[in-house]
Amino acid sequence: IANLDMRIQRVDTRDFPNVAVFVTLKNRLGDPVRGLQRSDFVLNENDRRMGGIRVDNTRPYNRRTNLVITKENTDFFQEGYTEFLPVALQGLLGPLRTADRLRVVRVGEQVRQVYEGLERRQIRETLVSGELTPDPNLGKGLYESLTLLVSELGPRSVVLIVSGKDYPAAFRQYSLQKIAQYARANEIQIDVISFEGDPDPETRERLKQSYQSLATESGGVYYRGCDETALAGAYERSRARKDRRYVLTYSSALDRDLSGRYVDLSVEARYLGTTGLADAGFFIPE
Repeated sequence: IANLDMRIQRVDTRDFPNVAVFVTLKNRLGDPVRGLQRSDFVLNENDRRMGGIRVDNTRPYNRRTNLVITKENTDFFQEGYTEFLPVALQGLLGPLRTADRLRVVRVGEQVRQVYEGLERRQIRETLVSGELTPDPNLGKGLYESLTLLVSELGPRSVVLIVSGKDYPAAFRQYSLQKIAQYARANEIQIDVISFEGDPDPETRERLKQSYQSLATESGGVYYRGCDETALAGAYERSRARKDRRYVLTYSSALDRDLSGRYVDLSVEARYLGTTGLADAGFFIPE
């Protein structure tokens, strides 16, 4: 009975001919299926069954939390909410552990990563500096932040910090819907910290609902920027979102002389009389 929801999330060929296939597997209730062994999987490359596959659960990687803080860098935020950032971020930065990885992406005149590290003081200083913009491209900021986390293992969260003001072009390049789909496809949660600052009540409520939906659809949490009680648990909530993927690794039967050629992959899983099947592929790298 094929009623397992199985998906190939991505194929990593950076170490080709060694290939890593990231697989998610859920039962018909939507719960992750855990504890499968190598004998429970069949992997085919171009319709050829591959031997010697290795199956790793990502459990050992769940000790490290991967965070990207994505911040709106505008005059409006700088003038109205910068002073509240240290308190708002205490619940996120205070419990950081040495095994964690944190990066900061600022959305100002440009969207770029401006810091990586765990030094609290440096993080706070980075968040309140840099060039400002009157119309931040928040969609691009979120897209690039999610992309930074796609290849990471363990709990992964993007924390979006916004004033809550409406900006016409904020999600013109990448809509909220596309961002939510991208986050769900890669099982990365988006937490939103909003100061709900738009002066128009109707616009303020509309934006609040949009950000709440973005957080909910990605498995994240929406926080009011001044809600110290809720924000106190921000880190622990991110850390609790464990990485439930399987990583199937094998040595390809092909070589780099065929670079550019497309390779078909299929993976089948068997669990308690049920099966799951997923297809994907990759281009042989140069």
